[in-house]
Amino acid sequence: MSFHAYAHLTDKYILLPHGASMGDNYGPVVVAREDESAGSAGARQDESRRSAAGAKAESLDGVTVAIPGTLTTAFLALRLYKPDVQYVVMPFDEILEAVRDGKADAGLLIHEGQLTYAGAGLHKVIDLGEWWKNEHNLPLPLGGNAIRRFDPETETFETFELPHDPDALIELSRERLAASDLEVAHAAASRLDAVAPGTVEAHRALGAVALAEHDYDQAREHYRKILELEPLDQEAHERLAMIGEQRPRGRMRRLMGWR
Repeated sequence: MSFHAYAHLTDKYILLPHGASMGDNYGPVVVAREDESAGSAGARQDESRRSAAGAKAESLDGVTVAIPGTLTTAFLALRLYKPDVQYVVMPFDEILEAVRDGKADAGLLIHEGQLTYAGAGLHKVIDLGEWWKNEHNLPLPLGGNAIRRFDPETETFETFELPHDPDALIELSRERLAASDLEVAHAAASRLDAVAPGTVEAHRALGAVALAEHDYDQAREHYRKILELEPLDQEAHERLAMIGEQRPRGRMRRLMGWR
């Protein structure tokens, strides 16, 4: 998430302490078209006009810059550099071609465009990471990893956005089960069964939740499904051997993480 966007979303997201994009003396780049050489008198007049346009682009006065979004850190840095800059928003992967084809006076490039613009006949007007370094002697913070907050006062787990990645769902179900948070563990296991239906890990997660909820019939069904897929699965054999009509005791309690 861009740090600029995060400033507007602190009530919904929280930054994680690991992973970030920082530009140390480099960053988003404003580019414009290169001036073409000319030999004839008429061409020299054209060159003069192009030079004037080039100088205008260098200052960004009266220039409309194509930007990848108003909540990007790139745009925030551009506004700090040129507070009154004129701009138009377009998808980031269309900006380079728009400048090259004359559909935009200049463009604010992020991602791979920062490296490939010269091949499209464009030149650098300003590297905002270099400018920031010169101004503050600091790297330019661009984006970081954030996680969605959950508000139990206003949300339910039916509306809370669970991850879609199977590995993340497995970890979430296990972690919440260990914390006796059966509602989230059940929701994560059910989502896992939706994104990876009928897999060993989906049945394992659902079986563990069913055991914790004392739903032994459901638990038995899921562990049997595991053995249909993996006949030598030791955990499934152990759980089935220990599932009974009574509340699990001794070793079964330890296997389930109960205290």
